[in-house]
Amino acid sequence: MAKYACFIREALGKTKGRECVPSLEEILVLMRRQEMICTVHCPGAPACSVAISSHTTAQEVAQELVSRLGLSQSPNLFALYEQSRRREHPVGSATLLADVLTRFEK
Repeated sequence: MAKYACFIREALGKTKGRECVPSLEEILVLMRRQEMICTVHCPGAPACSVAISSHTTAQEVAQELVSRLGLSQSPNLFALYEQSRRREHPVGSATLLADVLTRFEK
């Protein structure tokens, strides 16, 4: 158990400036030494599952999706949006996706 506690402390220690405390799902995934799965819905394409850690930013996920969708040569800019029942707004490029997912858990 001490090994897991050290692993979790190190993983969370890499993450600076969190907006939210880690969610229960995030803690459970860290205890299993796995990554969280984030589902991103893309217009005109099927939903994509992306593995993220406690310190994965929106910019990193957007870059991975651009690569997966074969849009690396596109002159367009890409961003992630957070959608709730009432509104939709862009997620800042430096925002940690673990914090976005935590807000959905509440």
